[in-house]
Formats: sequence, structure tokens, C-alpha cells
Amino acid sequence: MVELNKETLLYHGRLLGLEAACENKLAVLEFEGDSLEALELPFYETVDSYLQCPLPVEELPKTYSGVLSIRVSPTLHQQVAEQAAKQGISMNSWFIQVVEQSLAAQ
Repeated sequence: MVELNKETLLYHGRLLGLEAACENKLAVLEFEGDSLEALELPFYETVDSYLQCPLPVEELPKTYSGVLSIRVSPTLHQQVAEQAAKQGISMNSWFIQVVEQSLAAQ
């Protein structure tokens, strides 16, 4: 947000809602200039200063979509298709069975 202070004739910029990791609270970054063009350098300096204090990184648990795409040779693809057809199931169902059996055996 940028506002013109009519008393000082300075443009005052503020960035709101940023997390201040160094102080563990929300940050308001402020910068000033005597024209809109003159706000650019103070803006970048303020943001650079903010970035010098990195936010703590929290490890989020990885989520999985349930979609697995694999590449196999044409020969292996054919063998999987034939085995699945013999059992009257899709290649996807066949693959799930084989992987579940392999994991259970470990």
C-alpha cells in the first residue's frame, strides 16, 4: 500500500501481513520516498533487509495423490498386460496386487 502524506509530501509505502521470523510476530515493512519513482530503491532495500532474517522451515508431511506413473520396457509392458488378462483384471489391479505382495513379504 502506498499513500501520500500531504503534510510532508512524502510517499509512504507499507507491506502488511508478512511473518517476522526474528521477532515471532507479524511484520509491517515501511519505506518512504519523495516520488513514486523514488520509492523503488527503499522498497527493495526494505525487502532485502526482511529477507536477511529467514523464516523457520517447518517440515510438512508429504502427501501422496495415489497416482503413480512408471516407465517400463515394451517387453515388460506386454508381460504385465498378459498376466493381468490371464487373471481377468486390469493392469492397474495386477500391479497393485504384486506391489502389495512384495511389501507384505518384507
